Amino acid sequence: MNASQAPNFEATIQESRHKDTIAPPTEGSEQATIAASVASSEPINAGFEWVEDNYEGFDWRHFPNHCKPPTTLSTRASWVYTHGYRLVLRTNTAKITWVCHICYKQKATFMGRGVLDVSQSPSSPGRHLRDTKFKGHGLRPLGEQSSAPQAETLLDRALQNGCSQAIANVLASFNIQEFRLAAVSWLIDNNLPLSQFESKSFRAMIQLANVEAERALWTSHNSVSRYVVRLYDSLKPKVVLELSESMSRIHVSFDRWTTKGGKSGYLGIVAHYVDCQGTLKDLPIALPQLTGAHSGEAMAAVVIKIFKEFNVTVGKLGYFVLDNASNNNTTITTLAEEMGFSAAEKRLSCGPHTYNLIGQNLLWG
Repeated sequence: MNASQAPNFEATIQESRHKDTIAPPTEGSEQATIAASVASSEPINAGFEWVEDNYEGFDWRHFPNHCKPPTTLSTRASWVYTHGYRLVLRTNTAKITWVCHICYKQKATFMGRGVLDVSQSPSSPGRHLRDTKFKGHGLRPLGEQSSAPQAETLLDRALQNGCSQAIANVLASFNIQEFRLAAVSWLIDNNLPLSQFESKSFRAMIQLANVEAERALWTSHNSVSRYVVRLYDSLKPKVVLELSESMSRIHVSFDRWTTKGGKSGYLGIVAHYVDCQGTLKDLPIALPQLTGAHSGEAMAAVVIKIFKEFNVTVGKLGYFVLDNASNNNTTITTLAEEMGFSAAEKRLSCGPHTYNLIGQNLLWG
């Protein structure tokens, strides 16, 4: 796929139709329509279920000149690594050896079986695992392989200075997936642009701290946006479960937001509840795009769609806390008719917004 064709974050949350058919909301408009999200071209959980190197029960005395690799496996690691240990030569970490789990447990590796060089390709372990006639195991592939790091790492430098195997194994503990999740969380928590990881000075700073960390960062904001969308889709079922197990009713607030120039509009929807552990949560659950005018009826359709996605039923629904715009009243009235509750009972006004209106009226008339 060409870079110009790669889906980005905005493309993922917009409806796949021509811009000319979408009427942007005008200033002060009280009507709205929704644009459906485009399904991601990547699997929902791609990149979030990864293979962890587990050496529990592995006797390093059988491979005295080896240690753990510098990093964990990346998102698109070859399927063979779910069935084998990865070892690197202490004098040359680019020399990677694969040891079959099954052969090792059967002590067949002492006879030369199931120990293969994967420095260039995992094809040999693949043939070993698939084979059923010549001492193989008849297993099938699960994924693809990713490229191995090439530049010198902290582990490389330590091994060149003759560190012990125990120290080498401690140094070989960088987890690519945990770092990527922490990096994206840092962007989100600090409201930073997705292009932050493209900054040369930022990458240089990270590289000084840890070579493996700089390698783990995405080089394009499009890659970051796809990761964020997949992360949202991956966490969504957990949010649905937590909402279903909440100790309290699910109270809801939502508000419209329009980008500069009024080209795109969004509806931020937040759930307020007490989870099963007794903790009060204020959790943003959705940010669907709004297109056209912002009518209460159309916004109600958006909210109902989100409620269905998160399994928020009328029996679980609490109160709505919204600002005092008249189209919000229409939204709640429409929701009440569709879901079967009392609009007058469920509709609460936002206190700070009320005080703001009173203050403006006193100051400016």
